[in-house]
Amino acid sequence: MARIAIVSLGIVACLHPSLALAERLRARGHRVVLFIQRRENADACARHSFECETFCDHDALAETVMARGLSSPGAAFDLALIESELECEILQILALGVPVVVSDYHCSPEHRPGIPPLSSHRCPDGSLRSSLRAELDWARLLVDRLLGRKWVRRRRRVRVLRRELRLGAEARTVYHHWQPIRFPALPYLHLRAPEFDFVPRACRHGHEGGPLVLTHGGRFQGDAQTEHRLGVIARARASRGLSQYLVYCSLGSLRYDDRFYGVVIELCRRQPEITVILATAAREERLALESCPPNLHLFRAVPQYRVLEMVDAAITAAGIATINECISAGVPMVSYSLGVLDQDGNAARVAYHGLGRRGDLSRDGPEALAAHLHEVTRDPRYRERVRTMQRAYRDHETQGRAVRLLEAVLAGDLAPETVGRGASPSRFSGKR
Repeated sequence: MARIAIVSLGIVACLHPSLALAERLRARGHRVVLFIQRRENADACARHSFECETFCDHDALAETVMARGLSSPGAAFDLALIESELECEILQILALGVPVVVSDYHCSPEHRPGIPPLSSHRCPDGSLRSSLRAELDWARLLVDRLLGRKWVRRRRRVRVLRRELRLGAEARTVYHHWQPIRFPALPYLHLRAPEFDFVPRACRHGHEGGPLVLTHGGRFQGDAQTEHRLGVIARARASRGLSQYLVYCSLGSLRYDDRFYGVVIELCRRQPEITVILATAAREERLALESCPPNLHLFRAVPQYRVLEMVDAAITAAGIATINECISAGVPMVSYSLGVLDQDGNAARVAYHGLGRRGDLSRDGPEALAAHLHEVTRDPRYRERVRTMQRAYRDHETQGRAVRLLEAVLAGDLAPETVGRGASPSRFSGKR
């Protein structure tokens, strides 16, 4: 039995896959401790009976890990799994002498000729024009990564910390595509489904672990009142007492668009055949003042996967965690990207594979939203394509590669990098 630390930002897109992996590791007999930055999400770890610590920066993380590792004889960590965005935390854990595996949840983290980056809303069609536009998007991303103040500060912080900690070749960094600060001497674990990308190929660098979906619990388990209300909706659904379509709507936990909430409310007023379960985060009270129609059910938060198993379609902000859960539950989507991180690229891939429709958050009104929902619920091809992708996800789940790869690291049998077959070198790679 190994003692494994999982270090996460703690946002839902990262926390849920981390919990799913932690459960699989625990089932194999390993002891897992989670370290997360978002203190408000620590309760989710406790609900899954995991030890959890919160930290505010990389120095606090090092102190917490040391306290945990030295709290009892022989209790030091055998392995740490750390998200790729936490570069300074990776350096601090390396300085403690703990072996590190870097995790990445993005669906398309590498540059491939003719394939747009995750920051782009474009879908490739194989034409010369499409390829040139994709390369232009990559060039824009390259300029942002090299000259943007945020990334300049991050690279400088990593260089300074590496010198302070007196780390050697294991902490060397190179520039690398979507997540530009990369550690080539460390093994990378890509927790994604290659089938969801435009081109279903394995990453050239690192190891494919497959997507991880948390099918129970999560950030919000559901209090008694929420469970009662969802039970009423489920029973009404079972007895065909609800309207024709049941739809789940959530615009994520990072940003919000108040105008679009108004669009959803107006949709329910105009379309009585559509019933919506709307997760509003902290805006439930304000929206409740707008005399909501009876076919709109407001919740501050819901146990998302359970709700997805009830509904005919989902309106999402194109976050990869919610998309993975929709695919796992077999639910077609209408994606409204908020333009945060990888949402534009995720929404493009949903549309490309025919798993749902892609809306325009700034332009769509109730009529456009209703048209999208009618199409994904009435056209059986959307659900069929989602189920095809669902089978690919279940194949990944059955294979359990993520756990086997981590156990290979513990046994000393895993090389830092794996080069996939047929991969071509990228002109965007270079030592930095």
